[in-house]
Amino acid sequence: MSFEFSVKRQARKTMALHVLEDASVEVRVPKWLAKREIERFVSERRDWVLKQQQQRRQALANKPGFTHGELQPYLGERYPLQIKAAARNCVSLQDGHFKVAATLPQDQAHIKNCLTEWYRAQGKVYFLQRLQFYFPQLPINKAMPQLKLRVMKRRWGSCSSAGVITLNVELMKYPQACIDYVVVHELCHMLEMNHSRRFYQYLASIFPDWRQRELLLEQLAQ
Repeated sequence: MSFEFSVKRQARKTMALHVLEDASVEVRVPKWLAKREIERFVSERRDWVLKQQQQRRQALANKPGFTHGELQPYLGERYPLQIKAAARNCVSLQDGHFKVAATLPQDQAHIKNCLTEWYRAQGKVYFLQRLQFYFPQLPINKAMPQLKLRVMKRRWGSCSSAGVITLNVELMKYPQACIDYVVVHELCHMLEMNHSRRFYQYLASIFPDWRQRELLLEQLAQ
């Protein structure tokens, strides 16, 4: 094997192979599965794994930093950072620039956190507006869902049976077409909690082009 992988044993019936964002490899398997079966499963998918690892490493290499002049995304556009030292943290989007006043202007992790909190604040308003726009367009006989925001690594959103929709703060970096797709996707789960045929009928009633929107989001997220 030309790469290492970690094994995650779970209460499941099938095996699944994942190349994570940092190019590490994780295989998720049933708790009882023998080691030789796991190794065979991974070996048979060697070429796919190597290709995925190459794509992940390339994406990491091209990932923008958080220094003065670097471009950062917002609603599908990219804006350069203007960073200066300050007694308190403050982020604004003005004159085509992200203006970041920061207590630790040389610390990229700190600048990233400042931007994330700014995305979160914008998302609280923007996501709610999109939910309020699409909610009446679906035959949902329930109260308007509660909105929560989180930074999530592997999901764009979720909808609980209690009527809570959680959206990924990172969505604020993507075009409105992608955001609206995720919003409507989660609203449709208030009608169908699984991905049944009826679920996709509801989704297509709002977005006949939902597949293209989903693909665009996947491509931009690579």
